[in-house]
Amino acid sequence: FRADLINSGLIRGSIDDVIEAATQALTILEPIKNWPGVARAYDARATGYEQSGNSDLAKLDRKHMQYFETKTDTNKSN
Repeated sequence: FRADLINSGLIRGSIDDVIEAATQALTILEPIKNWPGVARAYDARATGYEQSGNSDLAKLDRKHMQYFETKTDTNKSN
């Protein structure tokens, strides 16, 4: 997942690249209800927002991350 790789320094990219990659992942993963991937994308994007100084958006994404971390395969319809 590109945003994770940029955040960890394994590939080059800007903060904007992290936010863009995570947002794109959310667009793909939410419709197919890949909740672990959605949580991970929110986490990566929150890190990007934190690095850009946007703590309000980072906090919102952390809340979304926590919500989606609680979803399991047994409640995919939620």
